[in-house]
Amino acid sequence: MTLPKKAIALTGLMTLGALATIAWAVSAMQHAGQPMHDYRALALFVLAFINARLKLKLPGLTGNMAVNLPFLLIAITQLSLWEALLVALPACALQCFPKTASGGLGKPKPIQMLFNLSTTAVAVGGAHLAGGRFVILATACFFLIQTVPVAGIIAITEGRGLVKLWCQIANLSFPFYVLSAGIASLVVGSTESQLAWQLPIIGVPVLYAVYRSYQTYFGENRLAPTR
Repeated sequence: MTLPKKAIALTGLMTLGALATIAWAVSAMQHAGQPMHDYRALALFVLAFINARLKLKLPGLTGNMAVNLPFLLIAITQLSLWEALLVALPACALQCFPKTASGGLGKPKPIQMLFNLSTTAVAVGGAHLAGGRFVILATACFFLIQTVPVAGIIAITEGRGLVKLWCQIANLSFPFYVLSAGIASLVVGSTESQLAWQLPIIGVPVLYAVYRSYQTYFGENRLAPTR
């Protein structure tokens, strides 16, 4: 299938934004001269990566929703931009591999993978810049930057209305963004507590329960979820 020129242009625009974000992150890291956050960055990387395969196909859409969002928000608000990208991008790349009939990983579509990685990088950069340590602002920014380009690329490739499509995506994904912001806020608000970096792990069962709830709901409505 040949992509429309507008879709290629949008992908190119997001790629340029991603490259600019990565360059900005590297420059900031070099100028700050600060060491990485060691176990905190590693813990969030592992949690985001492991949960990246828990994803659901949104009804009526070609996109998926993964449940590792809280870990990305924690990384955005607690770590440097470079570390947040290191947490988010490998998890995003893993999400791009489709599930085969045998349960393994299939071959991803290069242009789709490039678009998803670029959109995630720009969303992480925008949320980090706008939100800082304020989870609500970071979540709102991440939500907009993630959903608007996705709605745009689907609207272009499928010939659908952008506004109506975005509203559909927002309606389905917004509750999970709210829950993710709540989990991230608990962690950020307890940075002085001895449980501060155990809280993300405690949140894993909650996320899995949400995943199963979505899975059951979509299944009852004959809308098959995917991992």
